[in-house]
Amino acid sequence: MNEQDLLKRIMVNPKIFGGKPIVRGLRISVDLILSLLAQGQKYEEILADYPDLEPDEASFHLDLYRNADPEDAFDHFEDQRITNVLAIAAVPSLRIAMGIVFLWFGALKLFPGASPAADLAARTVETVSLGIVTPAIAVPLLGAWEVAIGIGLLSGWFLRATLLLLALQMVGAMSPLILFPAETFDGSPLMPTLEGQYIIKNVVLIAAAMVIGATVRGGRLLARPAAPPSAAHQPEEAA
Repeated sequence: MNEQDLLKRIMVNPKIFGGKPIVRGLRISVDLILSLLAQGQKYEEILADYPDLEPDEASFHLDLYRNADPEDAFDHFEDQRITNVLAIAAVPSLRIAMGIVFLWFGALKLFPGASPAADLAARTVETVSLGIVTPAIAVPLLGAWEVAIGIGLLSGWFLRATLLLLALQMVGAMSPLILFPAETFDGSPLMPTLEGQYIIKNVVLIAAAMVIGATVRGGRLLARPAAPPSAAHQPEEAA
């Protein structure tokens, strides 16, 4: 089979791998094969892992890899190595960074006058509790709550309970936008004050907590998810 015939077998299907070039209708991307070759996997091993891939097709990709510009191959390998490291470190780094923020800011609330957010936080708790919880109790209570969240995130212990505490804390943290609009917005919902901006940025913490929550059952990030051989062997059904 000549090169032109083999090139015709490389196609793009938006329903498979987001439109990445694939071999025929299989869930085997060209990028995956080149990546396996870059990692040092042998031609025979690729054929064994993906038996639906014909020898001529695997050989064609091997030639593509061998004839590639060495700098491009190096860049591809380096990019893969970097993304692999990021995939491994991203969620633990996120958890630790959030833990530091909650532990630090929570500890400040335990010392009178140390936290610039203490007054607004105290009035928020007092308003939500209908005056039952006074500012003298609210600030240290909130500080201890945030410290507990910080310790949970840093240690990785009882993550489900920690994230529940975080979710409840976020409800209170965002509530001044509704309870005190005159202080959090400068006349327009599109023009938050400094306090409003400080509160709105909590959406980043909420999104980060969702990422961490997605991993509590053993989930993890993958730099390059590859379809298992069983899935790769199934041709895409015609639309």
